[in-house]
Amino acid sequence: MNSSIATWRLSRSTLPLLGITLGIWAIDAITVCQVAQAYSTEQIVSVQWDADETYEGLTRRAEMAARTAAQQSFDRDILITTVDILVLGENGSSVVPILRLKVDRNDWRNRPDPQLWAIYYGSSRSLLELGGMQE
Repeated sequence: MNSSIATWRLSRSTLPLLGITLGIWAIDAITVCQVAQAYSTEQIVSVQWDADETYEGLTRRAEMAARTAAQQSFDRDILITTVDILVLGENGSSVVPILRLKVDRNDWRNRPDPQLWAIYYGSSRSLLELGGMQE
């Protein structure tokens, strides 16, 4: 009879330990299942050409617009790993791409300069009919 009492006490003392173990396992299982999903975002931004502006001035404003859009995207959502921003230039009825800024969060954090990460479209000046204007 003494051995059955000892067994009962041993089982009763292990119940809290078993409960803690199951609780830790459940929390671990929940956190493992909730994997963070990183993703990219794409955005189109437009800048309007001003009549007294050069193409270089329009390009600088396009860079500023891309920089602002990239920073706002990274600030707005911590899961975004890459931004891809297309900046369009407008002159009357002509709308053409000026630059595309594609950069990941780490590169942007280290060097938030759109000129480093942008791809410029060389034909934009002539398509916007701004070919003769230069600074």
